[in-house]
Amino acid sequence: MWVQLRSVAPNVSQRGDQTAHVHQLSVVEPEHRRGFGSALMEHVANFARTTLCVQIELDYWA
Repeated sequence: MWVQLRSVAPNVSQRGDQTAHVHQLSVVEPEHRRGFGSALMEHVANFARTTLCVQIELDYWA
């Protein structure tokens, strides 16, 4: 998992909030469907709450 804390400086169009941006989350195939991805995202949610992030962003590829 690769998570970046992003801060946006306040300006005319933005309040200057902080977000947790998930660039990558990987679980090896033999461990799929066992809850590891959900556990990792729950960890990100807890991190976002403790660092006062207003949202979590997630990159994904099809």
